[in-house]
Amino acid sequence: MCSLTFNYQRLIASTGEKFSSKYWIAAKKGKPARAINSWEFKGDEVNLRLKNIEKFLLSDYRKQLNDGKNPTVKSMHDSFMVYLGKRTESPMTVHKFLKEFTDDPPKKLKERTLGKYRLLAKRLLEFEKTVGYKVNFDTINEKFYNSFNTYLNGLGLLDVSAAQYFKCLKSALNYAFEKEITLSVEHKKKYFKVFDENSDSIYLTMDEIKNLYSLQIEDDYLRFKRDIFILSCHTGLRFSDWGKYSKSNIIEKGRFLKVMTYKTKEMVIIPLHSIAREIFERYKDTSFVIPSNQKMNKTLKTIGQLAEMHQTMNVSSTSGGIVMTVSRMKCELITTHTARRSFATNAFLSGIPTISIMKITGHRTERSFLKYIRVSQLENAMKLAEHPFFN
Repeated sequence: MCSLTFNYQRLIASTGEKFSSKYWIAAKKGKPARAINSWEFKGDEVNLRLKNIEKFLLSDYRKQLNDGKNPTVKSMHDSFMVYLGKRTESPMTVHKFLKEFTDDPPKKLKERTLGKYRLLAKRLLEFEKTVGYKVNFDTINEKFYNSFNTYLNGLGLLDVSAAQYFKCLKSALNYAFEKEITLSVEHKKKYFKVFDENSDSIYLTMDEIKNLYSLQIEDDYLRFKRDIFILSCHTGLRFSDWGKYSKSNIIEKGRFLKVMTYKTKEMVIIPLHSIAREIFERYKDTSFVIPSNQKMNKTLKTIGQLAEMHQTMNVSSTSGGIVMTVSRMKCELITTHTARRSFATNAFLSGIPTISIMKITGHRTERSFLKYIRVSQLENAMKLAEHPFFN
């Protein structure tokens, strides 16, 4: 038997070596256990084989670490069984790769992100079974891309939703290529594009935000949800960022909010609007018990109705290359993300430099930021009219 302890885990496995205990010297202080060499027993050969096993286990442990993996008792045992010839190493398939990728991710990924990869793995298996297309590293090509895209559209998914599957697949294949698990570069070709659609997501104007804030709400918890939404409208923070809020986040005598963002892990310092300071003062002795995103979105639609946001909005989406437009009331379109989009758009319209807004929203390029904000041609023209160039 051999025993190896690592990461507070212990691997115990048979070495395959069997001989009488009379040829064995137990380990002593500073000296390892070893077999005795005699005329009737070749102990030196046994010791050499055991030494090679030790070298292999240490080498395999380092290899797994260098490959970005987290060695486990199972992964070490599997490698050892292959080394002893008791098991043949099965070829790496896309399905096996995605399972290992999600079970033991190469870097610290949030559970929500891992969920997207697991859903991709599930969809690929369903696609394989339904269409009869064998999915593997060497079959992921233009034919696969078109076929899988058609399959996703057939499920009723919008192009922008189907794009999330290709985004995850492209990212996973990039990692597999870097680790030389596959040598295919099909996913790097031009046809393997990730669909990008400008969203018709709404934003609230400053007047609408003021109207929402002045709304008389009797229910304490409903009012609290409204106030959290208003805070996001004035700070640009994601809804998830409020889960770890504490009084220590308010600095410089209440003038600024200092937060380590949950998604990007970046420190941001935000000047506080008078309304934001008023809300923080109101809840200074109250713990921020944040509802789930789903419950919050449902509540926001109710609050939007109370605020009589009944104006009709045309919302466009694309499925299978076909653009569809439906009319919805504005109150039906409000989500937690509307607040962050409202902050960015209103800050831009008020003349705050784009780079300063991006320091808060976390956008890395001006191009991505300008696609994010919701500014109509008329609003843009009115903003330009205030510039000295047009006066």
